[in-house]
Amino acid sequence: MASKQQTKFQQVSHNKPTSSSVSIEKTKKKPLYTAKDTAATAALIKKATASVSPALLALPAKDVVVVSVKLNDNNNSSSVSSSRQDSAVPALTGLPPIVGLITPDAVEKATDVVCNAFATDPLFQYVLQPVGGPEGRPDLHRLFQSVYVAGSVKHGMAYQVEDCGSLALFFPPGTDVADSWADLLKMLAPVPLPALTRYLVDYVAPTELAKRTHLGIGTKAERRYYNLSVAATRPDKQGMGLLKHVLKPALARADAEGAVTWLESTKERNVPIYERFGFKTVETIYLKDKTPIFLMMREPQV
Repeated sequence: MASKQQTKFQQVSHNKPTSSSVSIEKTKKKPLYTAKDTAATAALIKKATASVSPALLALPAKDVVVVSVKLNDNNNSSSVSSSRQDSAVPALTGLPPIVGLITPDAVEKATDVVCNAFATDPLFQYVLQPVGGPEGRPDLHRLFQSVYVAGSVKHGMAYQVEDCGSLALFFPPGTDVADSWADLLKMLAPVPLPALTRYLVDYVAPTELAKRTHLGIGTKAERRYYNLSVAATRPDKQGMGLLKHVLKPALARADAEGAVTWLESTKERNVPIYERFGFKTVETIYLKDKTPIFLMMREPQV
């Protein structure tokens, strides 16, 4: 096959050039772009990139927008197109994440996040210590956390971003994790009595008493309040500022209603984080092993 092609080429090359072949030869010698063409191309590129969002231009190299300018044969018109080098289009930088509600079918995923975030939590280390701690009885630790997650989905407001990358569980005024104490005890029935006693007597009772004192519960001065029961972020999403996005909806609602917001922080290192959102420590209680629980309130902000 190669010899035939070579012979054909030699035959053609020995023929007398036609007018068409002469024209082609002249085209090859003509510069691809004249100075005028180059200036026009530069102007088109400048015009095209001017319309590209700065957020797109700030993307990593693998995600940049490629602008191509095609000059037509007569060089009198052109077309501009753009495409990504990577077909996977990430969220634009600088745009806030979309906040959504945790749905019933996402309760298990949200519970995974909370269990991981509270694996070394001082409160549940204390509560579950008689049965080996969260490490020894991960099923019981998960049961406690699922009560909060499922309860907030059913009775409260459960916000999440980034596919449960960060979440916050709130209970509006008049709501709680269960409809009654009897329902709560029924849900916690699998918990051995020593651990259940630590939870109800050493933790729930004193925090409820403090809540009554600071919120005037049961008195004429009783204040409406939202309860931030849980806030958690997956390790791979930490440091991205996602917490503020899941806190804002409920805090804004509390502000609009003139209601306070209550939370109980089981880690001292988290206190400054909540302070940035307007919370203040109103009391510190101590479990029997001297573990501090920081009771915090946030006044409505206008």
